[in-house]
Amino acid sequence: MPLPPHVASVREVRLGTRGPAPARAERAAAVTAARLLFRGLLGDGDASARLFADGLHRLAALATPPGTAPVTALVLPGAASVPTHPAPSVPASARPGRRPLQGVPTAGALLDAVRAARGLDVSLPRLTLRQARHAAGLLERALRPLSVAAPDADLTHAASSGPPLLCALAALWRAGTPYLLTEHDSHLRRQYLVPGDDDPVRTVLLRFHRALSRLGYESAGRVTTSGRFHRRWQLRHGADPERVLVVPPGLDDPGPAGPEPDAPLLLWRGTIGPDAELPCLLSAFSLVRARVPGVRLVVDGPVADAGYARACRDLGDRLGLGGTLRFTDDPGADGQIVVATAVTDGTPYPLIRSLMAGRPAVATDAGTAAETVGDGGIVVPAGEPDALADACTLLLTDSDLRGRLGLAARRRTLARHAPHAALTAYDHLYRDLRCR
Repeated sequence: MPLPPHVASVREVRLGTRGPAPARAERAAAVTAARLLFRGLLGDGDASARLFADGLHRLAALATPPGTAPVTALVLPGAASVPTHPAPSVPASARPGRRPLQGVPTAGALLDAVRAARGLDVSLPRLTLRQARHAAGLLERALRPLSVAAPDADLTHAASSGPPLLCALAALWRAGTPYLLTEHDSHLRRQYLVPGDDDPVRTVLLRFHRALSRLGYESAGRVTTSGRFHRRWQLRHGADPERVLVVPPGLDDPGPAGPEPDAPLLLWRGTIGPDAELPCLLSAFSLVRARVPGVRLVVDGPVADAGYARACRDLGDRLGLGGTLRFTDDPGADGQIVVATAVTDGTPYPLIRSLMAGRPAVATDAGTAAETVGDGGIVVPAGEPDALADACTLLLTDSDLRGRLGLAARRRTLARHAPHAALTAYDHLYRDLRCR
């Protein structure tokens, strides 16, 4: 597949090979780093953050690929006066870029860290040995991106927290390469939305992602996000408001939509999976059917979870929706109104494209939906089928209101998501960070 003209090269990355067994001194250094990392991620406050950063920095040095000189000073913006430990000195021949925690008894180190942390934070759950092994295995895999050798560059752009952020931090520490962090959704918030509140393993992983996100915000030259919703989450977890910029994604204009369908028609577009919140939509549609004669609903999009899709079809049958409900995957599908019910906090591209084409929206208030819709539709509380049905009924039965909101949707979305605005913003950011 040919690369776009603005892409110089693409390189496949393998996340850390096992490599030969580490030497005794190298293994001892990795054990120390792991203990610092675990103690830091389980705690809270500045002292714990420094322990976490120190441990991660040491592991990045141990995982440095051959021929790459590690930076031995750990410097965090605004924290120059905080004492830090130098990275362990590792001979070049002993740095094969292997897995950072290879050869480390991570389960035991994690158990020790949890026992110590529980003396200060009784809310931390106890870990069994089996749970500690599971959690340690997940952390070991999560840290493998530290072994990636970043190409020589003036700037790293991490398009997400998580693995891309670890690569960017490693490049910062090894070569002094500054990085720009972009979050189109909140990596940390997604971790909190995973089911299993009482799972001790999940608690450990949440603490890891929380500590990593905070370090990432602190160390980034600048942080960008796609909406105010995500910015509030970033600020809540330590990002500097002076260095966080909202840059809505740029989309090409699809052109105005054609004439409305003759019959009342609702269109839902997205990925069919648990985040779609289709049961709420189907329950609302069953109410709309009793109020708007001849109304139909099209659910359009790829199926990400076949079991979930079957369950939604079964629910439609139980609600007696019959031939008024259709599931499809057709980019050309259209409706008088686009309905957005997804509870994910990612950028709602299908909603943006429909608004840009001039279709008014009814959206549930989740993630960036409210700021995306603006005056181009109606936003209702999430998880309330009655409110969703009321809004859909209003727009289906008032053609003048649909027309006004459709024009407002297209005007606002074209201005907010113009490609040149996003490109200009990132061009300025790249130049600014590269020249520092």
